[in-house]
Amino acid sequence: ERDVEAVRAELVQAAATAERANELAAAEGRARMRMEERLQQAQKLEAVGRLAGGIAHDFNNLLTVARTYCDLLIDEIPAGDTKHSDLLEIRAATERASALSRRLLAFGRKQVYAPRLLNVGDVVESLESMFVRTLPETITLRVHMARSLPPIVGDVGQLEQVIMNLVLNAVDAMPDGGTITIATAPDTSPSADELSGPET
Repeated sequence: ERDVEAVRAELVQAAATAERANELAAAEGRARMRMEERLQQAQKLEAVGRLAGGIAHDFNNLLTVARTYCDLLIDEIPAGDTKHSDLLEIRAATERASALSRRLLAFGRKQVYAPRLLNVGDVVESLESMFVRTLPETITLRVHMARSLPPIVGDVGQLEQVIMNLVLNAVDAMPDGGTITIATAPDTSPSADELSGPET
């Protein structure tokens, strides 16, 4: 009778071990599938990025031609003429289109680094409308801009790329939805000179 009980216990243990092994194998299979899906998605995004960069490059060249001819006409037409104000509107539209082109170039990682003085709040606000249109309905976006921020030296396209990457990573981390907050504030941390103290 003890032998029967021992065999039965061994069979139960073996069954539990087999079930556990099957669960682990299934979990590994699901994890492998998720990794393959992410790899395929990354490859698709890379291809889309290359395509977007190429299109944005050609589009930017066309904008440069349009803006140049617009400037020539603006110089020829008096400021009081209604056509002059119309041309100014056209030029402003080309500037907005150029900003869109910079975003596409940044997405395609083909933009030349061009640092200049810029306002972080202006960059965030320019991206806010795009995020509102493209983020999933389960994601709430909140933007809090500090007043009177000092300008920084940086590249607009790269800063936009950093912000977009942070937002997209946050979306991926919240598959069930949530709130993304973008906030700006002046940097009050001590500088390197302040940390090193006075020279002796």
